Amino acid sequence: AVSLEGTILQPADTKLIAATLLAPVPLHSLELQGCELGPDALRAMAKGLSSHTSLKRMYLNGNPLGNGGAIALADGLEGNRSVELCHFEYCDVGGPGAKAIGEMLAVNTTLTDVSLPMTDTFMPHWNAGSGNEFDAEGVTALAKGVLASKSLKTFGSSPMVWLRIEWGAGDLPPAAELLAHPCMSVSRVFGAEEDGAKQRKTPQAILDAETAAVEAQRRAGGEGGGAPAVLRR
Repeated sequence: AVSLEGTILQPADTKLIAATLLAPVPLHSLELQGCELGPDALRAMAKGLSSHTSLKRMYLNGNPLGNGGAIALADGLEGNRSVELCHFEYCDVGGPGAKAIGEMLAVNTTLTDVSLPMTDTFMPHWNAGSGNEFDAEGVTALAKGVLASKSLKTFGSSPMVWLRIEWGAGDLPPAAELLAHPCMSVSRVFGAEEDGAKQRKTPQAILDAETAAVEAQRRAGGEGGGAPAVLRR
């Protein structure tokens, strides 16, 4: 396991990481939160990521990946068959990046835990990246990717309800389909991976509130529905 959280990585450092991913090194966890990694760093890592066979977890939170970095990450993960967890929260990802991630989720068969919340706040010491902010196309692609995924068990977002509510707007498929998906019907328990705690089902009151919000959107948009509004915390 390699943990470089909070370390400002230079181009030479990212080249070394990229070379490590290309080598037959038994790397299992890569923790790169708040390392000021940009699109070029992810492009350098993508080739090795696509062929690496032992890496299980990637933490990229708080890096200014942008759409270019998210697209490169999606390219790397599309063919990867080992990574199970990938978190990239507060990474300045917009609609094009979200679309690429959604399309990747539809074909990747290994990822079980993905988190890329659409949020405008985060831990203050990870200030290189800015909040993810998706447009309607990105939201739609993510939702379709979640439903098409054969492996996803947890899709984290903050607040988690935004994708469920967006799914019920406009001409998108019924909200009930996404609400019923296992990865969207549980809430994450902090430390569950370490202490063996079981995931909890989302309280029925929250599901009812989300359903009501979906119906309100439909009524506001008329019989045919309106374009999805981008929700922010």
